Amino acid sequence: MDLSELAAAMLRWENQRKELDELESEISKVVMVLGKTQTVGNVRATFRNGRNDYDYCGPGAVAHQDIINKYSHTELEINWMEVAKEAGYTTEQREKHTKSIRSTNWVEVCKDAKIAPVVLSQGEPSVKIKLME
Repeated sequence: MDLSELAAAMLRWENQRKELDELESEISKVVMVLGKTQTVGNVRATFRNGRNDYDYCGPGAVAHQDIINKYSHTELEINWMEVAKEAGYTTEQREKHTKSIRSTNWVEVCKDAKIAPVVLSQGEPSVKIKLME
């Protein structure tokens, strides 16, 4: 391929790329309205509704205490670096540098208590078109 053939090929690529981009935009708009993945031949236009972000902790906090306790657990965390700084090692030193951490699975609390979470943000729907092999 010489330079003039290269230039012609690049211009042809540019024009075809513009046409394909316009066609992709049209397909995406229709699939977005349909709200459902479409497959024709070896082409798939995948619809994604967008991911929501939920707050489970706020609504779950009003659940009955028995349900909250069911999905909570407590762990002890010892700061060994602070214990090591002090001379010797005693139970009192370890307890002085130990803290209790309580964790709650708020998703399970909401499910068990039949409490709907609050939607904090809603993702943007999208369409991705690809050629399947």
